[in-house]
Amino acid sequence: TTDEGLKLFEEDMSRRMNGFIRGVRDTKSRITALEAHTIDIFVLCDAINSGIYVIDKNRVITASNHAYSEITGMWEQEYMDKPLDDVLKRFFYNTYSVADIALQNKKIASGIGRSKRTNRDFLVTAIPVQGSSGNVEEVISVLQDITESMALQDQLKNSLEKTELYWQELNY
Repeated sequence: TTDEGLKLFEEDMSRRMNGFIRGVRDTKSRITALEAHTIDIFVLCDAINSGIYVIDKNRVITASNHAYSEITGMWEQEYMDKPLDDVLKRFFYNTYSVADIALQNKKIASGIGRSKRTNRDFLVTAIPVQGSSGNVEEVISVLQDITESMALQDQLKNSLEKTELYWQELNY
């Protein structure tokens, strides 16, 4: 069913994110590795097709990659250093923030959103990053565009419904 497919998709994305999360939590070794290879973290993030944005503990967007702007249709100046609530109200259909859930619960959270500008659907996985005090200092959110997957899922559902109708006609 549609719900089962979405659940499997979310579980798969969650498994994929676990590897990413381990890397984020081990910030010291990542910085050392980046310095050793002279790779700029922003160049690396811009090479990824998934959108990435970061909020601080005050819920202000502090960083993002190019794919985030592409998926959401926003210009950087429209969201950078802005409160998350303002950005959500202006640019997204959903009014809740997965990043807020991760910030409050100190746990990874996932959800689905849609951009008002691009009308793209995306899966958001928010990863809390705790400081040495154990408090969440920032949340890294990763957006995976699922617009095509959702469209294919709708097509599959329609095809299954038509097939069922054909079977019913054949049985009469």
